[in-house]
Amino acid sequence: MSSFYALFLFGLAFVVLPFGTSWHEIPKVVVALLSIALLSILFFWKGESWKKISVTFQTKIALGGLGILSIFGFLTEHTDTTFLGNAFRMQGVFLLWALLLWSIISPILTTHKKRRLFACIAILGTLLIALTGRLDGAGRAVGAVGEANSLGAYTLFVLPLTQTPFALVPAIALIFLSGSRSALIGLVAQGIILIGSKRFRLGWTVAVASLFLTVTLLLPFVDTKQEFDSRATIWQTALQAGMEKPIVGWGVGNTEVGLQHAAQTLHNSVRFQYVDSSHNVFLDWWVQGGIIGLTFFSSVVGMTVIGLVRKKDIVLLASFFGILTVMLFNPVSVSILVPFWWIVGVGNKK
Repeated sequence: MSSFYALFLFGLAFVVLPFGTSWHEIPKVVVALLSIALLSILFFWKGESWKKISVTFQTKIALGGLGILSIFGFLTEHTDTTFLGNAFRMQGVFLLWALLLWSIISPILTTHKKRRLFACIAILGTLLIALTGRLDGAGRAVGAVGEANSLGAYTLFVLPLTQTPFALVPAIALIFLSGSRSALIGLVAQGIILIGSKRFRLGWTVAVASLFLTVTLLLPFVDTKQEFDSRATIWQTALQAGMEKPIVGWGVGNTEVGLQHAAQTLHNSVRFQYVDSSHNVFLDWWVQGGIIGLTFFSSVVGMTVIGLVRKKDIVLLASFFGILTVMLFNPVSVSILVPFWWIVGVGNKK
């Protein structure tokens, strides 16, 4: 059981199969859905009950709120991409339901015995594939993950879990190969937490890391080299999209619909692109779920950070900050979303 759990958590990033519109991403989504279903069945088969679910009451409210909001959006804002998402990512409402379930049951299935071993194998295997695998159109390594920034995010996920400073060498190499600037920012944030926590109170260290990330969000507004790839333009479009439906948003899975509608209003360059993400996870929830969705998701993130600080789990805290940093600038693979929601569950365990 623990081996399957760890294999799913760390091994999903290595799933590449020749089917779907994306041989990297679509098979990962299918495997993730099947694995979560199997783990849920095993959870109940062992005689566990919902009363034994160990996340805090506040977390259940926030996760339940996201679930109810997504159901409401599915019923009232249904489009071709709402349920399964688009053909390239499949990050629709169905995947969200699975991830919410995963975050609830994951604390019960957590094991520390094999986590470090799997993390070490994962970072070395990721580097090997990145060195020998294909590059994207910009000459950036994508590894088995299939996308450069997600490769950087996966690196930041496993790096702290190796619990060895020697892992920093392959991690830096992977970030360099991926060319992910957001991953580089995430690595600095992780350094602030891992190094700062040894000299200062963990709460203050987290505050400094959070302030650092907040400041870095200004960077896209001073980078005007590529108008069609400008985070500033996409973020402004996302803000407008949320303002058009500020209470409950456009519905989970409908981000691209909201962005295109707002782009027509603003008459900006997003009109001429296929953009299916706000390139910021908080803005995604603003577009998809309005102020209600953004509030619930922000609460989940905040409670996770607070929970990990209280537990003094510096390793998972650094891992969470690394993943979250990349998600502040980019959409990510399902192989990153699974660790993200796993840490949410573990961080909010009673």
